[in-house]
Amino acid sequence: MTWRTRWPPRSKAPRGTVPRLKPAVSYGRPLAAAALLWPLFGVAEPATALDGWPRTFVQVAELRLGLQASSAPQTVVLDARKRGAYRKGHIPGAQSVQWTRFRAGWLRSGRLPDDLESLARDLGQLGVDDHRRVLVCGGARNGWGEEGRIAWMIRYLGHPAVAILDGGCEAWREAGRPFTRTAAPPRAGTFTLRLNEDLRAFTPDVVAALADANVQLLDVRSPEEYAGATPYYSSRGGHIPTAVNLPFLRLLDARGRVRKAHELTAMLHAVGLSSDQRFIVYCTGGVRSAFAAEMLRELGISAANYDASFWAWSADDSLPVTTRSG
Repeated sequence: MTWRTRWPPRSKAPRGTVPRLKPAVSYGRPLAAAALLWPLFGVAEPATALDGWPRTFVQVAELRLGLQASSAPQTVVLDARKRGAYRKGHIPGAQSVQWTRFRAGWLRSGRLPDDLESLARDLGQLGVDDHRRVLVCGGARNGWGEEGRIAWMIRYLGHPAVAILDGGCEAWREAGRPFTRTAAPPRAGTFTLRLNEDLRAFTPDVVAALADANVQLLDVRSPEEYAGATPYYSSRGGHIPTAVNLPFLRLLDARGRVRKAHELTAMLHAVGLSSDQRFIVYCTGGVRSAFAAEMLRELGISAANYDASFWAWSADDSLPVTTRSG
């Protein structure tokens, strides 16, 4: 197998920018230049304008309701929970999206498919559009960080305005906002593929990081997995040498909200990590690690998600695995 090396970045981009964009390739339906996009949250804007989110993780209180019917809403909401949870109730207009739909293979695979053009086309059919903001909600502590995986994937593909609903879909319901069991049909959009390559790590990047003091490997699996347990059928138990363990669930408080910035920074320092380092984050299949990478981005830290993660690493006997800490 030939691996492509696309990380670490040549230079650290300012927070909130989209560095090193590939030539644009668009998928989906054409947009009329004069069309007005009516938002789910906020006021209407022309199709040529798009306001970003104030931060990666947004609070329900920051979202103005405005869920009136419209011909082309400015914000598409993606619900990353399991379909059963979606059917029991979801944000009106939200589209159900499963991370497993967007991976290469089925069993023990977390890597994105090679055909990213088809991936962008599929997301466009779900309503992802260059002129609509994207809001992803998930299960918070009741999930595996699926909302982070979907948000990371869309951001990696080049969308400039993606956010995660802090506290998950339940935070919306708990705030007294409407929930529905009615599934609205998606409104197909035009999603332009512009790879934000600094957000993704490949196996050669991880190999190179083993000997690079400026790059830190962060393992966000459970302590048991880090020590050698294989509850999700990895080929070998243990972790990648030099990786530091900070479990995904520790990033969230009891209500499923992302912890405050000072708490997260203290956690990183407590396990010997510095915010000045570049991070490659991994888990089993690149889901929990995608959430963690989005969280690090919120802190202004350069982080890439190794989406192939430990399923792929442990399956290659030429790559080292250890059960020792540090």
